[in-house]
Amino acid sequence: MSMLLVLTLFAPSFVHAEPSFTSDLFKTKWQRADKPISDGTANPSRSWLWGPDSFSPVAGNTEPYTESPGGTRQVLYFDKARMEINNPANPLVTNGLLVRELISGKQAAGDTTSITRRAADDISVAGDPANNNGPTYASFAKIASLNNDNPSTDKTGQPVADTIDKAGNVGSNTELGKKAKYAYFDNALKHNIPDVFLTFMNQRGNVYVNGQLVNDQPILGENTLAPWLEAAGLPITDAYWGKVTLAGQEKDVLIQAFERRVLTFTPDNPPAFQVEMGNVGRHYYNWRYNQKYDESAVTPTPVPTAPPTTTAPAPTSGCDSLPASTGGAYPILKCGPAGMVMGAIAPMGNNELVNITIIAGSGGLGSIIMYDVDVSNPDGNLLYSWASTKNQQGQWKITFQGVSSGKVAETYLWAEPPVDKPTIIVFPNPGRLDQDITTVIVGFNPGEQVNVLFTPPNPQGAFAGHLHASSIGGGCTWIWTVREMYKGYEQYLQPGRWLIVASSADGQRSANATITLNK
Repeated sequence: MSMLLVLTLFAPSFVHAEPSFTSDLFKTKWQRADKPISDGTANPSRSWLWGPDSFSPVAGNTEPYTESPGGTRQVLYFDKARMEINNPANPLVTNGLLVRELISGKQAAGDTTSITRRAADDISVAGDPANNNGPTYASFAKIASLNNDNPSTDKTGQPVADTIDKAGNVGSNTELGKKAKYAYFDNALKHNIPDVFLTFMNQRGNVYVNGQLVNDQPILGENTLAPWLEAAGLPITDAYWGKVTLAGQEKDVLIQAFERRVLTFTPDNPPAFQVEMGNVGRHYYNWRYNQKYDESAVTPTPVPTAPPTTTAPAPTSGCDSLPASTGGAYPILKCGPAGMVMGAIAPMGNNELVNITIIAGSGGLGSIIMYDVDVSNPDGNLLYSWASTKNQQGQWKITFQGVSSGKVAETYLWAEPPVDKPTIIVFPNPGRLDQDITTVIVGFNPGEQVNVLFTPPNPQGAFAGHLHASSIGGGCTWIWTVREMYKGYEQYLQPGRWLIVASSADGQRSANATITLNK
């Protein structure tokens, strides 16, 4: 039983706020390429170089690094990368060699020292963070040039037909090879770069320089022959096609690992977003600050116990301290128990591809990042829902970004401690017969069938159906309108007190709630 009804919303004019910066040097670096994307002035449209959000280690704005003064260097993370200032006396912003570390499992502690950890063998290079059988960073370990090994030969002009799977097995697909060809051979580590990636890295467009919009290369470094080197680093693999899960659907995505970045090419995406920088910054942060990857006797960098600082810092307590939503977005339920099926609504462009970023739970598991892509309704409204686990407690941040319109909307919700028995939350209460009513059911076993019975003031009009609790949290959420549900049975559309009962299939566990519905 599922009734998700479209709500009528109006999209205000909105410009995405800039990330938080811990240094003006970081701000200048970010603004050059990404401020035009953020404020909608990028012409032509292009994907992010750094990303819309920044975050820092909770312990401070620094990380240990042997050669830096005092043994620490200032860092700032973005979705796509990490900025670094190794020495304040030399105001140079560098871009971390994060991909090397994720593939090798060698966390840099200095110029020549590292901490041995488990490679990122369960972090997908591209696509959905869960239920994704695409290649991980560790999948590239056998083919990457990490120690001047695994060189390729010059393939300039040849089709890009190589494939790779999650186990690191390589193959070939001639049909996919028709979608891209190699255009450049880098002699340093001897790897080829496809035309789609080279064009992206050498593109021109609006950038900010000294506060002014000018036409130049967004990806620009001091090397005039290869200006992308500063941002991406050297290619450490050739490009490989992988079967990647995107928004729950398996797609062919071309992936290439560079020292500092991962580039992806998704032919099914809109042209301006077919080539994107991978979310290396997010992936690396989750790898570095997760103890399960520790495999060394050397004491690793201290692990934070809270999520990263973002552009909207997590409150220290509860629902009443949540930041204000922006861009017209709002959560279906602002506060509720962990384990529930959550939802949020945002006004986007009509029938628009929308990127969705979810920063989950400031307690329990810490920072859990989820990404997805969805399509808005013909009227521009997008209702997005997802399941939470019982240990994903605290603040959640949901960001919607329209691919073509550039609209950005953000909203927040708070997950309280989970319930220990079946529970129903229904709102608004009281409501109206012609109004959308949300029923949140929690406390059942993950994946089990939940029988639902709606009983109006006249019990002869009882309406029965069933839902399935989410496989990870044991919750389910249903949005319904009595008037729509009872089409053809209007004689039971009576104002008054309605009873909702949810029970397990064996009848051993149940919950009930009442709602008063007016005309």
